[in-house]
Amino acid sequence: MPRNTTKLPYQRPQVSLNCEYCGCSFSMQRDHAKGRRFCSRRCGAGAISNDPLSVLLSRRSVDPVTGCWEYTGRHNAAGYGMIAVRGREFRAHRLAALLYGIMVREDSGIHICHHCDNPPCFNPAHLFAGDPAANMRDKMSKGRARIPRGEANARAKLTAAEVTEMRALYAAGGITQKALGQRFGVSKPTVQSIMHRRSWAHVA
Repeated sequence: MPRNTTKLPYQRPQVSLNCEYCGCSFSMQRDHAKGRRFCSRRCGAGAISNDPLSVLLSRRSVDPVTGCWEYTGRHNAAGYGMIAVRGREFRAHRLAALLYGIMVREDSGIHICHHCDNPPCFNPAHLFAGDPAANMRDKMSKGRARIPRGEANARAKLTAAEVTEMRALYAAGGITQKALGQRFGVSKPTVQSIMHRRSWAHVA
């Protein structure tokens, strides 16, 4: 009699969990069960809507050295934690600012800055509110401001080629800075700044 050599598919170990929102029991693979608190995305969203602070704090890792509350959930490209509440996405530190009264309402004109300069942190003691100018000053003081140079700056009135030509003309002599300004459509102080390499220093 022929021997049956058919192999049964490997069954990964399952574990039983209880949903913290609806209370139902659900099963899933043991490898994926770590940190799983809800049976579905709907229950997860419902828990966030009902008690966003508890969910935010459940995704907190405290740095014992700095005191930062680092968000352990999803992050955007800039490193800020992201959390959805009632179908709307918030940066974790902005949501913390709302919940702890640093910001009384969600307003795109209000910037929430970090004393600790750590984007994933949402410790309210490390956060402060400011306008765009205050946010830029904070970035510049910490060396994080990225101001576009040359033609990449939308306010630039010259191109790199024009700056090179301007310097060559002035080096050759026979033309004043005022005349150069009139020729290229910029002020004399702008020409002076270019000649002394206070601006356009990256252009040869």
